[in-house]
Amino acid sequence: SCQFGDMQGSKVVALVGDSHAAQWLPALDAAGKANGWQVWFWAKSACPVTEVDVWLPSYRSKYDACSAWRQNVVGRLKALAQVDLVVVARSKGYQQDLVLGSDGQIAPRADLPALWADGTARLLSDLGGATTQVVLLRDTPWAAGDVPDCLSAHLTRPSACAFPRDARSHLDSTLTSAERSAVARAATGGAKVRIVDPTALVCPTATCSVVTPKGVIVYRDGHHLTRTYSAALAKRVATLLAPSLR
Repeated sequence: SCQFGDMQGSKVVALVGDSHAAQWLPALDAAGKANGWQVWFWAKSACPVTEVDVWLPSYRSKYDACSAWRQNVVGRLKALAQVDLVVVARSKGYQQDLVLGSDGQIAPRADLPALWADGTARLLSDLGGATTQVVLLRDTPWAAGDVPDCLSAHLTRPSACAFPRDARSHLDSTLTSAERSAVARAATGGAKVRIVDPTALVCPTATCSVVTPKGVIVYRDGHHLTRTYSAALAKRVATLLAPSLR
């Protein structure tokens, strides 16, 4: 089953996207149980829900399975009797020569903003018939390197693995700017669309710690949150993403 949270909840939240959407499932699962939300979840690694064709480097080809999966997810969303909120999350990684142009070739980076804006507008138009609210969730800060490796090398001094927030946050600015453009012009069927920044949840101070004061490790690699840390953010995530549903 793709259902989490409160199975009989009166509100319905869907979380969709790539692995940077999946990192928020523990938080939304716990928030759903606490607030009476059904939480539906669909994610595919390296596959954005934004309607663009992407390149899969490991196969050195177009990621056809991503396009088919995306179409199926939108269909599943539309088939639900009620959806109060759709949360769309993605990595910054598509800025690095992964989006394909209309010719099927990797698009020049100068073409990326228009391609991403058009793909976002198409997605918002599709979701407008399925929900009353959409959140486009910005990417989280990326650590300076692999966090578990760093902590293993500094067992008694985890502060050695901390990194400056300003240098490692909002690395998805090209995608976010394109999404803002799409929100301004997309036909959403009356659905309210917000772009939400989770940076302060992950890094509330100028220096980003990778271990909390309670000893919870924040990252499982260089950019994905650990399950434990994500779950610990449940209350704050609920307030940030869905204040009207609480």
